[in-house]
Amino acid sequence: ILMLQIDSQTWRLPGGRLRPGEGEVEGLLRKLDTYLAPPELGAPDWVVSDCMSVWWRPNFTEHMYPYVPPHITQPKEQKKVYLVQ
Repeated sequence: ILMLQIDSQTWRLPGGRLRPGEGEVEGLLRKLDTYLAPPELGAPDWVVSDCMSVWWRPNFTEHMYPYVPPHITQPKEQKKVYLVQ
C-alpha cells in the first residue's frame, strides 16, 4: 500500500480529485506519475488490476468505513483502493 508520511506519526493514503471527464483509472495513473515518477525518467508502465476495497466517509469526521452507514444518504467522500503493478 502506498502511504504518504505527513509528519513523524501521521500517514495518509494519497488522494485527490478527478479532473472533469477523467475516469478513476486515468486519475490514479496521473497521481502515481505525479508522486512516483520523476519527469526526467518518464512515466513507467503502470498496470491497474482490480479495485480491492471501497471506503466511505459519511460526514466531516476523520473516520472512514468499508460500508455506508444506513442513516447516511449522501456520503461526503469515497476512496477506492486498487491493485497496481
